[in-house]
Amino acid sequence: MSEKNIYILSMPIQSGKTTGLKSWLGNKQKKTVSGFLTPDINGKRKVLELPENNIVDFEVAEAGNDIVNIGKFYFKNTVFKSLKQAFNNYIYSKPDWIVIDEIGPLEINKNDGFEPEFSSLVNQVKHAGSKTKLLVVVRSSMLFDFLEKYELKNDALVFNRSFFLLHS
Repeated sequence: MSEKNIYILSMPIQSGKTTGLKSWLGNKQKKTVSGFLTPDINGKRKVLELPENNIVDFEVAEAGNDIVNIGKFYFKNTVFKSLKQAFNNYIYSKPDWIVIDEIGPLEINKNDGFEPEFSSLVNQVKHAGSKTKLLVVVRSSMLFDFLEKYELKNDALVFNRSFFLLHS
C-alpha cells in the first residue's frame, strides 16, 4: 500500500475526540463524508449519522430487552444493528472519508458491537485500492490492542489532536 488511507484518532476517554471531529467535519462538504459520531447530548450517548446529521438515541438508563451492556453503560442493540447494515453502504457510496466514532472494548475484546462488519470495512479500505479514507476513533488505552486485532501496525496513521491541525 503506497499511501495510507486508514487514520486512527487516539486520545484518552473524555478528551474531546468527538467534539474535535464534529468541528473538523463542519469544514467538510457533507457529501464527502459518511459514517457516524457518538456525542454525549444531555448526559446520554447519541449517534449522529453522517452526512445527514440525523441524531438517534443510543444510550439508555438501564438494562432491558435488546440492550447491550458495556461497563456501566447500556446501549440499544437496534442501533448497533442499523449502523452495521450501513457499513456496507459507506464504502459503496465512495465518500472521501468514512468516520467511525468509536471502536472500543466491545469490538476489540468481545468481537461484538460493530463486528464483524467493521473488520470487513477495514479490509475493503485496506486492500481494495480504495481512495476513501477511513478515520476511526480509538481511545488511547485501547490503541495497541486495536492495531493488533485489525493488523494495522504498518497500514494506519495514528493521530491525536494534531489531526485537526493537519487536516483542517
